[in-house]
Amino acid sequence: MEGIVVAASATIRGRGKRVLRRPWPAMAAVLVVSAFHSISAAAALSQHANLLIQPAIGTHHMTYNGGGHATARLLRHGGPGGTRAVEILVRRQPPDPWNIQYMVGVGPALRAGDQINLSFQFRSAARGKTVRLAAVLQYMRSPWTGIFSVSAATGFTWKTVHETITILKPIAPSNIAIAFNLGGQRQKLLLANIELTFQDHRRGNLNFHGPWLKPALARIAKYRMASLTVQVVNGQGHALADAKVHLEMLRHAFQFGTAVSSAMINSRSANGRKYRHTLLKYFNHVEVENGLKWGPWHDQRRRARTLRAVQWLAAHHLKIRGHNLIWPSWHWMPAFAVKLKTHPRQLRRAVEHHIFSEVRALRGKVDCWDVINEPLDNLSLQHLFGRSILTDCYQAAHRADPHAVLYVNEYEIAGAGGLHINKQNRYARLIHYLLAHGAELGGIGIESHYGSLLTPPRRLIRVLSRFARFGKPLTITELTIDVHNRQLQARYMRAFLIAAFSVPEVVGINQWGFWAGHDWISNTALWNGEWRLRPVGQAYIHLVYHTWWTNRTGQTNAHGAYHTRGFLGDYRLSVTAAGKTIHLRTRLEQGGRTVRVIVP
Repeated sequence: MEGIVVAASATIRGRGKRVLRRPWPAMAAVLVVSAFHSISAAAALSQHANLLIQPAIGTHHMTYNGGGHATARLLRHGGPGGTRAVEILVRRQPPDPWNIQYMVGVGPALRAGDQINLSFQFRSAARGKTVRLAAVLQYMRSPWTGIFSVSAATGFTWKTVHETITILKPIAPSNIAIAFNLGGQRQKLLLANIELTFQDHRRGNLNFHGPWLKPALARIAKYRMASLTVQVVNGQGHALADAKVHLEMLRHAFQFGTAVSSAMINSRSANGRKYRHTLLKYFNHVEVENGLKWGPWHDQRRRARTLRAVQWLAAHHLKIRGHNLIWPSWHWMPAFAVKLKTHPRQLRRAVEHHIFSEVRALRGKVDCWDVINEPLDNLSLQHLFGRSILTDCYQAAHRADPHAVLYVNEYEIAGAGGLHINKQNRYARLIHYLLAHGAELGGIGIESHYGSLLTPPRRLIRVLSRFARFGKPLTITELTIDVHNRQLQARYMRAFLIAAFSVPEVVGINQWGFWAGHDWISNTALWNGEWRLRPVGQAYIHLVYHTWWTNRTGQTNAHGAYHTRGFLGDYRLSVTAAGKTIHLRTRLEQGGRTVRVIVP
């Protein structure tokens, strides 16, 4: 239920600080703009578990009490990716910032220990201007005590704000709101994609051993394993009974990968040697952390170091993910490209030349590319050229290497509790646009960075299955689990791997680093800085190289056949009969395989 009310009341300021103020008279000259969204607990939680607000930009026209300080209007397609936004114009600066508010009510009751995850996006409506606001979680009645606040500023580029709050005492239904204090200066800003979610570990929302687990294990057995028959005969083609058969797995078909540092690949230090040894032992796919991005690639010295690392990786038969060709924000582009934004034709040629030349230079070494990285919130190129620039990027990459799988990559699709429904919808619309307009899109990347708000396995499966319906391979591209409880971290790694591995369309899970001594977030690494394996690393190795690893020994039956099942991948097969041993390699793929071994 949505409506517009004029709220003649003061709020609070300060992080968690109680500030007492009196309500203003109803006809005061000071304007408070309030868009109140009443969402009942039952309605919110039945449709999207743990979802309190999503997205909180309603259809309305603005009314106010005549003060003339501010006005607001709805822009149906004014937000990132064409989502709804509210445009707020602060004509005159009031005495206090909280005299002008955009307010969103929260319906469900909350309990002590609940963790609230707030996210929203905003930007200036005018180029060259900085806008400022404060988002406050507050009670909706006197004395309007504040629970939490965060201040932020940005320019013309969309800024995404994420904050996590722990509720310290119970809160009754419809008793709090998110209030955006906007009156700190004269300004014109856009506000979009307000979402509020919660995570309560005490209620068992993660449900590591819930009803999702048994079907997931059944799907793993169905889609990640296949039958293998070894038929052993002599030189005359007669079956050899009681031949000894040994099957040894060498490599998964599924991509269990990690981001790597070019510096560590090239390092001659003891840590460098340990880094490379560990990489080869526990991973079969890699993505270079930074060296293939446009800026580092444009730097000739950094490119040379990256190419040395790529050469080593290719020589050791590691498949490489190219990350990334275009991160479409001025912030992530090289300086020379940013200078061309006033010369659009030259910039467009520079973008396409960069993509074509880099992909062509690494053709045969890089098997897949993140062509566009995080396009939902990085919109500089789209604002300048429209979305057609994205399609052109895929066409340039495809011309350079028709065999490479070309991905789009985005964050917070399966992360943050899996509750960013609005962003999931935007991602789906973008993918549909790319496919409908001829982009050579070959895969869908799901980053999967996790903090305190972990996505329950059942919801993770649901999100992945939604994007699987596009008929393209899915890859978990940047898995990190940044929680400090080591046992929870390990348990979630196990649950995440099982859930993702059980979705047939998922072809790979890439972690963003593995050693704390050289990792983006050292807390998420499988090994600490002294190379001691953490519980999260134990969980990973136990599943990938024990539970999902096939080594078999047996004998052929009276018909000279040995039957077994194994996980898809590469194998060494040894057969011993009549005093002779035959060694060969084989690959087990979906649909199964029969290997005929002749013992002369």
